[in-house]
Amino acid sequence: MKPLFFLVFLVTAASMASAAVRNCSAGYGEYSQDLPGGYTAKLSPAADDAHAGQCHAAITSTDQKIVFETYGYELAVNQISGKDVNADEKPDAVIESHPQKGQCCWSYYIVSLGDPAGLLRQITTSVPLTFEDRLGDGKIEIWGRDNAFDGVENFPHADSPSPLVFFRMRGTDIYDVSSLFWSEYEREITQARDGLPRSVAEDLVKTENDDPNKPGGGHGGGEGSGDPRDPKEIRLQQAKATILEIALDYLYAHHSMEAWKTISEMWPPLDRQRIRQVIVSTRMKGLMGEINRQPNNKAASP
Repeated sequence: MKPLFFLVFLVTAASMASAAVRNCSAGYGEYSQDLPGGYTAKLSPAADDAHAGQCHAAITSTDQKIVFETYGYELAVNQISGKDVNADEKPDAVIESHPQKGQCCWSYYIVSLGDPAGLLRQITTSVPLTFEDRLGDGKIEIWGRDNAFDGVENFPHADSPSPLVFFRMRGTDIYDVSSLFWSEYEREITQARDGLPRSVAEDLVKTENDDPNKPGGGHGGGEGSGDPRDPKEIRLQQAKATILEIALDYLYAHHSMEAWKTISEMWPPLDRQRIRQVIVSTRMKGLMGEINRQPNNKAASP
């Protein structure tokens, strides 16, 4: 269920997190980068006892004045630093804070190198983000995979949908631009449809066993036995995960009519209203909700 593109993304994120030349981790490692306007980004082990075992990031001006600093377990200078991230025609820097293994969260500090210099916005998410000009038009996208649906409907992680989400910044505001990347969603929809066995998809919409009071009915749908170890039940669950992935790709790409049409045509009939409510409520608990939190710059200031 996880596309190859997702695997490449994870490898890229992991490489950034472990790149010794650009980061400081667990109080080890130093890095310095010159930035536009005479600014410098420097990573180094924290020097004070209060932050023992942590790293320190600081952006300083030509007169050595600190315009931004933060501490964290692992810090890195994002490769987008020096570009205009928030579309104000001024260069910016992005400092990343990575969590320890198994912990939350990733934080991204977007710092203006213009006049005045300083923190524009802090983004904290439960998943890593990528900053890049994907369209080659000079506008920076902030994108990632939404993990809000991980484990939904008791799907295993490998089968759980993880739709792409694309954002841009304007000033300190963040807005969704996923509709600009329809071709990427369309490709994943095609791959998902191609991997969905027609016979299993047909079983899901049969109504004779779609009774909440019967084994395998209601939320299970189709003609499954209700036993999660039954090979046929496993195939039905995998098909439902694929159908949900298709619907979410449509929804996240702003093709909502096709999203709900997919549910209406392919999801077990008596369970369609419930799954629509699950989709709407779950979507706002993930990356869509996290990245749109109101700025809390004071918490990240020196």
